[in-house]
Amino acid sequence: MRDQRSTATHRPAGRLLRWVLVVTVGEAIGFLVPAVVGAAVTAAAWAPLPTLIAMVLAGSVEGAVLGTAQSDCLHRWGVLPLRRRWIAATSLGAAVAWSLGMLPVMVGGLNWTIGTVVLVGIGGLILLSSLPLAQYFVLHDHVKRALLWIPINVVAWLLGISLTLVPSPWVDQSTPPGILILIYGIAGLCMAATVALITGVGLTRLLLPPPEINGQARVGSHGSAASVSLRSQDMSAANIAAGGERPAHSTLPLRRTIVVVQTLVSLGGLAGSIQLLAGAATPPLSALSPLGLSSWRLPAAWLFLSVAVPSGLAAWLAWRRSVWTAPAVLLASTLLAIELLVQLPFLGFSTLQLIFGAVAIGMAIVGLLARRAGWWPPGRRAIPSPNAPAQPLGSGTHQRP
Repeated sequence: MRDQRSTATHRPAGRLLRWVLVVTVGEAIGFLVPAVVGAAVTAAAWAPLPTLIAMVLAGSVEGAVLGTAQSDCLHRWGVLPLRRRWIAATSLGAAVAWSLGMLPVMVGGLNWTIGTVVLVGIGGLILLSSLPLAQYFVLHDHVKRALLWIPINVVAWLLGISLTLVPSPWVDQSTPPGILILIYGIAGLCMAATVALITGVGLTRLLLPPPEINGQARVGSHGSAASVSLRSQDMSAANIAAGGERPAHSTLPLRRTIVVVQTLVSLGGLAGSIQLLAGAATPPLSALSPLGLSSWRLPAAWLFLSVAVPSGLAAWLAWRRSVWTAPAVLLASTLLAIELLVQLPFLGFSTLQLIFGAVAIGMAIVGLLARRAGWWPPGRRAIPSPNAPAQPLGSGTHQRP
């Protein structure tokens, strides 16, 4: 009995130590990629737009390296059956975060007003939430209370990123690239250790099994019903994955709303793209000067790819009653919100942006409601047998400390 208690006591500590070491090394190595790319483009004095593209791509590589380190621990502990979804989600979230973080560099000086402060605060919250939000859609299939992973990461990255800003007053364009890499490499190592420690403490808490009373796991008053409901949803997901019938009409909440609204948003994005290409009633070209552009062709393509295509895809999937509708709606809403945030520094605020912003928030809520009702693709986890005893998450027999 004493050995079992000792193992139960030291397993979270062993997991935390492994997470901190592996994730610190992974993030430190990953952060070297944007550090080297940033130093190179600074020395070469690239234009703003190529700099943005290079840094976003470097950020996605950083995310992939970080995701690889994190997924190694999660897979070893039996939390994730597959690693590639976690790595892809982390890479995508990091790319979004870097694209938002580079906006102040693209715009240049900001005219600080109350409205600007509010927008920067909202943008910063989205930046900090983008990576853990992408990871949440993988983690929620395997861990209870997975939603807590988002605020845990927001706190961790807020403190970690603050450390990378410490060298800024002592470097400029005249600083040799080697010194830049060394300085920001050290700052990145401090950031990696901070993020790894805070997220490690939070993750080990999330993976703890529920306390036992008289040899039985303590659950809430709705524990049995929730378990039966979850298993029934898993069985339905397995039937869909095996080529069974699509969900009945009654299981697809707000389907008509999704089809209508996403179609209108897609048409609006298409109309805006055509307007920009035709040069009809476009903003002045001086708004593009921070980007080094002389026409609206590239913004038109960006508007088409970030608004018209995702919203049209979400509408088509809803019309087809596809289980991928809710993820498509959430993706389209996120891209629409990013598009609006990107517009604000260059075009300023307008009523049309307020309307589309409300649409983005509203459709994100609709997507979450659809997901809660079970309109979601089947997860990668194994479907439990109805007679199989429930096991605490993260306590599989194949786990290793």
